Amino acid sequence: MGDGRTTRRNVLDELSQAIAAWAQTDDDRRLLRWLRRELDSNGTPIRLTLPEWDQSLDRVVAAQRGQGDWSDRCVEPITRMIQASLRFTRPDGCLASCFGPSEQATGVLRTDIDRARLDHTDRLIARTRRRLLADGVNEGLPHAGIGWASSKRVLAGLNDDGTAMRDLLVVDHHPAADFCRFELFGSGRSWLGPTWALCGETGVAHRPRPQSWISTVTADLAEWSHLAGEDRVSRSILLLRGLRLALLSVVVERRSPASDPPGYRIARAPGLAVEPVEGCRALLLSQSPRRGTAQVVPIGLPCPAYPTDQGRFAVDGEDLVLSHTPAGRRTWLPLLVSWDASRHRKRLHWRVLTISERSRKVGAERAIAVRVSWGRQETYVIYRSLASPAPRIFLGHRTQNRFLVGRFTDRGIIEPIFEVE
Repeated sequence: MGDGRTTRRNVLDELSQAIAAWAQTDDDRRLLRWLRRELDSNGTPIRLTLPEWDQSLDRVVAAQRGQGDWSDRCVEPITRMIQASLRFTRPDGCLASCFGPSEQATGVLRTDIDRARLDHTDRLIARTRRRLLADGVNEGLPHAGIGWASSKRVLAGLNDDGTAMRDLLVVDHHPAADFCRFELFGSGRSWLGPTWALCGETGVAHRPRPQSWISTVTADLAEWSHLAGEDRVSRSILLLRGLRLALLSVVVERRSPASDPPGYRIARAPGLAVEPVEGCRALLLSQSPRRGTAQVVPIGLPCPAYPTDQGRFAVDGEDLVLSHTPAGRRTWLPLLVSWDASRHRKRLHWRVLTISERSRKVGAERAIAVRVSWGRQETYVIYRSLASPAPRIFLGHRTQNRFLVGRFTDRGIIEPIFEVE
């Protein structure tokens, strides 16, 4: 089997050659073949990663600018290609997880940088996508506030709304990649991305496969799995609508004992500073006090920042590293992310709850429940079953669901926000 990166590089070269043939001879056959071969019926790429898709879009849009209108036969697939990209586009007009040199230097959106430093073609492409994003509903394009996930590959765009301050969580786990590419964008800036990799991961032995895609009025959830060596790994991303909260998590199921505890590395977006949250183990991401903050909370570990043998959450270069000491064959490694600056003025606290099943305590290898609070008025409960779902009780709440997120009211009642059977 050939090198996947080489194959995709050849795909980009083939696109450039097809565009050149169209420009020089007005022959669109090679371009049309490329579009039909590399795009699915939704207009999303079959083999290319998000950055390579971004390059393809740039070349197609730049060619249209130089040559005038596309040929009649190419208009429809190219239009679908641009439409599909809107689901994964930040309000600055760039695809999620794609950070240009200027962004890496400043960590801010292209709309906030000195325009003179940007190439004219880049500005044109970003402006084109911003216009399409703004006019999407009126022009019949897919609305940016609608979450979407592929059923054939791990590619998902979770969106809260279509405004410039919208929340966006994008994931792309290409079969040939040795890491998962993703970005968390909220309140007008990027917080996490572009990489999310298991500690010690050198490659994916088997193709990552989508497990489930659930979209409701309150949340979007995408789940997928793959093998990493002998371990079965299940990942998930959850975006809670209107709450400025997201949950990133990994379940590692080990078939044999290993010396190293399971863990992963997740990159923080370029230009962000990181510091501890006062009084707990969480970390605070910020660019400046006036530009807001994001808290990254390792809810599976103890809240107080004392030394513990249960795991580790720390900064390593540009990455945040989370690891857990396994309590059994299955280990859940969750990170809760909040980007509501007003919430962060309140004291953050969380604790792992006791779960019972048939009047017996349930171990962490079977199910975990956590209560997370900001001050006294905002408390959430997150529950995840790692073994087969069964009737279980925590905080007086009985559930048989596999996954649950709810509010814990001042009356001591859990009001579900999102549930998965």
